[in-house]
Amino acid sequence: MKRGVIILVFLVLVSYADATSISGKVFEDFNGDYSIENEKTLTNKEIILFNFEDFNEISTFTDENGNYNFNVNLGRYMVMQKLIPGEIFTYPNFGFYYITINENEIVNNNNFGNFKLGNISGYVKNKNNEPLVNIKVILSNNFSFLTNKEGYYEFKDLDAGTYNILVEEQVVNDIIINSGSAYEYNFVLDKENIIVEEKKSLLDKFYEDFFSY
Repeated sequence: MKRGVIILVFLVLVSYADATSISGKVFEDFNGDYSIENEKTLTNKEIILFNFEDFNEISTFTDENGNYNFNVNLGRYMVMQKLIPGEIFTYPNFGFYYITINENEIVNNNNFGNFKLGNISGYVKNKNNEPLVNIKVILSNNFSFLTNKEGYYEFKDLDAGTYNILVEEQVVNDIIINSGSAYEYNFVLDKENIIVEEKKSLLDKFYEDFFSY
């Protein structure tokens, strides 16, 4: 009996000694400050492991606690997160880890920070609730947008920060963009709906006239 227990303990110790892994977490960098302290973890995020020894690539997904883990052999590896459209990484600085494992070890705390880019949109209409076309909407980062035929404007993929919107003399101040922020601001102007005729180049007019025959 004692001999069996000793063999079992020996096998457990050997298994533990051979344990080599790379692990970490994925966090949401809510305020985009490039720090992941006191941030919530993200589930179902894809993490990619590239093996420089055999040039193979495998992936896994974070669990319900934001954890991921790869069991690996000795060698050189790169760990990175696969982002989806509208996301950027804020941690680590270059977005990946280069890891060399020379002996059996557990390499943890290879963490990632995510920021989901923000969005500000809305409509510009007159007092009769009619859409106003080609109204210039100005964002404080010097971007501008001309409303479409429905009076709609949209600023997408905004970094973390504080923004202002200017529509003629109307201003909305201190719009704070955090991870995943989406705001709608609508404006009502005291003017008629003026449709601006589309301007066409001479080349466009030539092709229209040529193909109309």
